[in-house]
Amino acid sequence: MGYETRDPPEAKEIPRPEAKEIPRPEAKETPQPEAKEIPQPEAKETPQPEAKETLQPEAREQRRLSPAGQRAMQGQDVYTPRPDDVNFTDRQGRPITVRTFPGSEQTYIRAYDRTQRVPPEHLDTKGQAGYANLRMERGPTGDTRARLEDIQTMPSYRGNGIGDVMLGQGEKAARKNGASEIYGVLSYTPKDEAAVRQFYRDHHYSTRPGPQGGDEVYKKL
Repeated sequence: MGYETRDPPEAKEIPRPEAKEIPRPEAKETPQPEAKEIPQPEAKETPQPEAKETLQPEAREQRRLSPAGQRAMQGQDVYTPRPDDVNFTDRQGRPITVRTFPGSEQTYIRAYDRTQRVPPEHLDTKGQAGYANLRMERGPTGDTRARLEDIQTMPSYRGNGIGDVMLGQGEKAARKNGASEIYGVLSYTPKDEAAVRQFYRDHHYSTRPGPQGGDEVYKKL
């Protein structure tokens, strides 16, 4: 039996689906947030500390002085020492001058704090730190006594030896005038009687009744 030979079927091209371009999503511009200006804090002026005047020690010292003391520090009033002046510094550091103003019958003794005023050349005040007054009494036979009329130290200067110096200067003036004795009426208040009596005892004074009552203190020279 014979076989019929057939040609293989014609190969058909299988159509491929058309490649379609896949649309890409449109790129959208992302809106940027609007830039906002950040307010800067207001610059505040930092107050500068007030400049303080720096004083030299000499200037500070002048501010503590009285006008007379300031003039002395500036050389406007210059202290000119005398040979019989007694100068010392008291317990509070104040420069004290005890100056004697002599006379034929009356002698004046004055104590000055030189931070307050310059000792004057001529007697003009009681002395702002202390004072004493001495009178010469000449008897008919030529003998002389020195009467201590008063002696006083100002309250803010007491306890610094000013009274001691003034009494010593009074005795010196009495001797210079040829006095054989210095004396005075013992005067005091009830509050300071003990201190006054002790003051004269410390300087070797004795006590006797006064001719008009009360007590006198005296010392032989």
